[in-house]
Amino acid sequence: MRYFDGILQSQPFVAGEAFTMADITVIGGLIFAGKLLGVDVAFNDLTLAQKGQIAAIAAGFTGLLSLFNIGGRFVWASCSDFLGRKVTYGVFFVLGF
Repeated sequence: MRYFDGILQSQPFVAGEAFTMADITVIGGLIFAGKLLGVDVAFNDLTLAQKGQIAAIAAGFTGLLSLFNIGGRFVWASCSDFLGRKVTYGVFFVLGF
């Protein structure tokens, strides 16, 4: 996905062009192949308990992701205060953010 970053920033992006992009085509092909081979799981065949477990796992993962996001923001803010703006941007550049 990173190889499209320069393209999207250098020229205007129109929503109608999304289906001509390679990523969308590959994702669509993978979904089609999964359906063709019967790999997909029918959500309607799950019991109510299984749907509840899936919802609980998704909620827990979202909460955990949010906590790590908050923690990372505090860490980067503290590092920025300690190192200064120029060095922090240099670190961002080296790490590829």
